[in-house]
Amino acid sequence: MRRAALWIAGGLLAVILSGPATATMLVEESTAPAHRVGSKLDDNAALSVPQGAILRLFIMQSGDTHVVRGPHQGTLAEYRKKRSVWWRRVFGKFLSDDESASQAEGGVRSLRP
Repeated sequence: MRRAALWIAGGLLAVILSGPATATMLVEESTAPAHRVGSKLDDNAALSVPQGAILRLFIMQSGDTHVVRGPHQGTLAEYRKKRSVWWRRVFGKFLSDDESASQAEGGVRSLRP
């Protein structure tokens, strides 16, 4: 029993001390001059995609594919965050997780009964 507890404690300590895992991205398609097809990048690598260029990235750990359309200077996370703000601005009221927004008081017009 004591030996099992020590193994569990050691495993937890190893997980805590290992730090965050970084994902590796593979460039599948690129019209950006700074990134060649087949090159590997860390998930926090700075991307340089000029106006009109496209960069298709394959995330090796998750199997997801992301397309970055220029102009963009920064990481993939920054690009996705910038794009999600636009999506929320257009559809945010309908896709909100906030329950109070869907329970707001208001009126609805309809035909006469």
